[in-house]
Amino acid sequence: MFGPKSWNTLHSPESFKFTSPICNVVKPKLQWVDDRDRCFLTFDAAGEPQVEDAYLELSGVIAILIASDGSFVGHRDPTYQRRKVLGSRCAWSHEFTPTQRRHAVAVMYLVETKFDRRSKLLSGDVAPFTIGSDRADQLTIKSTLEKHPFLETGLEVRVRGNDLEFAILCNSTVRGENQRVELAVDFLDGEKQLAAAKTTSLYFKSSSSFALADSSMSIERNVAESIRHVQVSGRVELRMVDELGPLRLPEGG
Repeated sequence: MFGPKSWNTLHSPESFKFTSPICNVVKPKLQWVDDRDRCFLTFDAAGEPQVEDAYLELSGVIAILIASDGSFVGHRDPTYQRRKVLGSRCAWSHEFTPTQRRHAVAVMYLVETKFDRRSKLLSGDVAPFTIGSDRADQLTIKSTLEKHPFLETGLEVRVRGNDLEFAILCNSTVRGENQRVELAVDFLDGEKQLAAAKTTSLYFKSSSSFALADSSMSIERNVAESIRHVQVSGRVELRMVDELGPLRLPEGG
């Protein structure tokens, strides 16, 4: 992982900037702090959250020390135990031995974050329709995508007999582990009051940027005749592991 060619990408902390659709990390400061026979490597940087109304948790940071020849010196989990919420500041520290400090020239961080956000994903107008037919007829929906930092949503609705069958397709530009979307589909009347609702969920496989959810619901004739609008909302949850670095360590170790 840290062969000789990798030193072409060794970053100076002063000019380093990590960017993502969720949170940027800018101009980190690295410092060795001595405490008797122990030493701590501290990291302190400005954070720039890119998503409003989102919960972003720093759930784990692994620090990997690297020698001048690219060899692996050692690693540590963070010294803190409690969870941290990422915001305008990103900070953590790791304890290493004096020997590890003397041999290391760079550090790589593996940063695990959890993302959680509720928002409206799609809204649209539904053309009048009737129920009771044995064949499946697709509803005409003039939809509008709501602004989302990394998710695009599509909706298909069919009517078969007394059932509404719908499929929701989500395309995510962010790859993460355990990415899940809890979906709520609300059908509204002409006054935009709730007429019928259904919840479902979808999961993204790690190798795919698309995920599909199918569901159905039974409705009465008077309810179907009142429907004029549809709205899809979702709670997006995912876990990401990003690499920060390698960053050059302060001299004097």
